[in-house]
Amino acid sequence: EYDWDYTEEEGEPWIVRAVLERPRIAAPGEEFAYSTGLTQVLSAVITESAGGSSCDFAYDRLFAPLGIDVDYWHVHPDGYHAGGDSMFLTPREVARFGQLVLQGGAWEGEQLVPAEWLAESLEVVWDLECRPWGSGYGYLWWLEEVGGNQVWTASGYGGQDLHIVPDLDLVLVLTHDLTPEETPVDLEVVPSLAMLHDYIFPAVTDLLHQDRTSACDPQGGDIVGIRPDGSGRTVILDATSSIAPWSWSPDGTRIALHTNRDLNDEIYTMAADGSDLQRLTRE
Repeated sequence: EYDWDYTEEEGEPWIVRAVLERPRIAAPGEEFAYSTGLTQVLSAVITESAGGSSCDFAYDRLFAPLGIDVDYWHVHPDGYHAGGDSMFLTPREVARFGQLVLQGGAWEGEQLVPAEWLAESLEVVWDLECRPWGSGYGYLWWLEEVGGNQVWTASGYGGQDLHIVPDLDLVLVLTHDLTPEETPVDLEVVPSLAMLHDYIFPAVTDLLHQDRTSACDPQGGDIVGIRPDGSGRTVILDATSSIAPWSWSPDGTRIALHTNRDLNDEIYTMAADGSDLQRLTRE
């Protein structure tokens, strides 16, 4: 592992050299750190090994057979294509790649990616211990377990996500608006794993509520009201609402809540008896 911060990449004309010149803070395989700098080194390794750009290699071996035409792929001043960002594809093209992975690397009768290597890439190399859905990390894949289903995720900036659910023969591509006017503060990213669990899984499995059988699934709990003497226990919000209490008002008449209700992070208040639910954040 190298002491490298992604923000240091800005304005650096020789990124690969800059990454490799940084001090090593851990031996390979000892610590996990998400590093776009090292994916840039990977792009350089592919370029030098293939005898051509990583873009040409990808087109010849992968994109052309899949019918994918990359709109734009950034090239850094040192001549290497970006290894971990700045590749622009349509959602349908991302879905084709996802379908290829779902099919074990085969496409229209041709084995584009060796099945054994693909399976190895989807094995957990790093166990990230429930951050946030039982995440593990393979060869650039985030590996989750959601509602008892294995999910393979390729995640891009600002919520550009590809989720593959092999048990359900399912590929989900989710994109977001990243126009220049947007800033990290303004950007609203739909929590796609929550979307899978709360909406898509029940729809495709014809279940009203997906059983939360994964050890790392978010665990809810009923919010109840109760009198000081212990009587009058009533459920204000049940566990399926995915709303967690934050704090009570000073006079004890209202409670503030945080939730991803409607798949957006929102803050609500409501009366102590569960009535008069009001959203404080924007529509």
